[in-house]
Amino acid sequence: MLNRVPEKIRQAEGAIKRKAIGLAGLLSQEPLKFQFYYGDENNPEIINTIYLKDSHDPLKLYLKVFNDSGKVVTFKDPKGSENPPTGSVGDETASATNCHFHLHFEKDLGLNPHEIEIDPDSDSGQWQVNYDDEPNFFAVYFLHKQELSLPPHEGITICFLNLTANTRTVKTSNVEVLYGGKDLVWKGEDQEDIEDEITSRITISVINHLSKTQIPLQFRVLGSNKILNDGTTKNTLRLKVINSPLSNNERKILSLDQSSKFIVSFEQGEHQDALVATTSQLNAVQINVKDPEDWAPEHTTNSTQWSFTPQASLKQLTAGQGIELTISDLVTSGVSGLACIYIDYQNIGSYPDGRLVIPIEKTPLLYSGGQVGIGINNPQAKLHVNGGNAVISGKVGIGTTTPKIHLAIGDNDTGLHLEDSQNLSLMVKGEQRVAMPHGKPVVISGGLAVGRDSTSIHRILCGRVTVLENRNVGWVDADEISSVILISTGIFKISFKVPFESFQEVPTAIVMLTSLDEGCTVHPEFTYREFFTVRTKDAKSQELKNASFNFFIILPTSSERPWIIRSEELRALHNRDMNGGNQNAMP
Repeated sequence: MLNRVPEKIRQAEGAIKRKAIGLAGLLSQEPLKFQFYYGDENNPEIINTIYLKDSHDPLKLYLKVFNDSGKVVTFKDPKGSENPPTGSVGDETASATNCHFHLHFEKDLGLNPHEIEIDPDSDSGQWQVNYDDEPNFFAVYFLHKQELSLPPHEGITICFLNLTANTRTVKTSNVEVLYGGKDLVWKGEDQEDIEDEITSRITISVINHLSKTQIPLQFRVLGSNKILNDGTTKNTLRLKVINSPLSNNERKILSLDQSSKFIVSFEQGEHQDALVATTSQLNAVQINVKDPEDWAPEHTTNSTQWSFTPQASLKQLTAGQGIELTISDLVTSGVSGLACIYIDYQNIGSYPDGRLVIPIEKTPLLYSGGQVGIGINNPQAKLHVNGGNAVISGKVGIGTTTPKIHLAIGDNDTGLHLEDSQNLSLMVKGEQRVAMPHGKPVVISGGLAVGRDSTSIHRILCGRVTVLENRNVGWVDADEISSVILISTGIFKISFKVPFESFQEVPTAIVMLTSLDEGCTVHPEFTYREFFTVRTKDAKSQELKNASFNFFIILPTSSERPWIIRSEELRALHNRDMNGGNQNAMP
């Protein structure tokens, strides 16, 4: 650490009126010149540059002061000075009036004298070095402990430790070396005093370390960068910005302070680059940091920016460390395509400020983990559709890529087929097994199995009976029914076009009836070879009442039903229904 000029000397020197030095008063031929460099003197890494402070150990910065004239320059032995400076407390104390030369750094560099040291392992050990804070500059005074001669083109080297700039705004700065005017510097063989103070000035650059030309910040999207652009789905994104230096980067730490900041932003509007379209969508968005104990968030309503500042306890980001953010309740309804989330970084390490751009894909169709979601951002099946309608034109294949019918399952011609937008068919290997025409009964081809034992179906009769006012004949809608007669109120006779083959078939028939008139019930009576009878009744009183109804008759090829009507009972019932109660014999 540099020592400041003692208070007593500073007070004494303050009483001396110092000369103001302007550019016009500088000598054009300065005997002494100087430069800064890093690395080896014969092969310097870079000259007249000061690196910005970071979280790593600073490199050694060398100051070389050399004689650029044709005459020898001599620094007198301070102990032999005939005119010691006013207020001096010792010949070996370097100060404004007792030094062989001094450096002036501009204040904008932000040098910290409590950190700066002089390397004792070089010629620096022969120098007494002190500093002082002037109103407009930071001064470092150098006093050699004994006489030192610098022949032409020779010089001295002083090594600084921990001398770094602490500013992120200044790119260049001026540094001066001042000498002479104190009866301590001679020039030439005749030891002529340099009576006037001479100033040599250079401009130095303030930059990052050469290995740190690009900040090692990288972003990661934890999961997918795709969001559903359907105007309703609440999407979630997880982002992480990390310090990710290359393996050959020796300076892997990014320093932080209260001026460091990450700013997350995006655009709002109807254009494709916009992430949200409306103000309500914007205000619904939440951005939360994973480690709130390390980062302090800040956001203003209706603003598209969120800022995150490190807490006082967070001083640096080592390799792999960073900030993780979760963006939730993100609803989009604008133009599909790529939008962007921007993460600006400010005052991170000793790097210039910059921006990371994260592309976000707005899509109405989400593909995730080998699965496709429509209206859902976490599909649970190969195709997961949530809400709304799915419309498919053409043919659909399930288990086949070459469907020949509208919905093919397993192969290309088994499934459902729609003709003329009215007639739906169930196809098996290209053959129609079930026809479902609009407004007509279902037709089953090739038999139908019913029951646990797969009893096959020999015949199916189905249709509809509609009661017509003021007529004793109903209207029937069926393919295999010849006629329907209203025998009396609530009693109907439906005749077959093709009679059952024998009376043995009749007991096996299965009859299903449904009423088409509200408030009425329908009841099967008896089934004969040529016809069957039905009664319709009032639901409450159970009195006979005319009503329309559907019927469905299934005739299995075999049945174990024990119900058998004796022939004499069948004849009596037949004659009763046909003759209104007269007992005429069945023909």
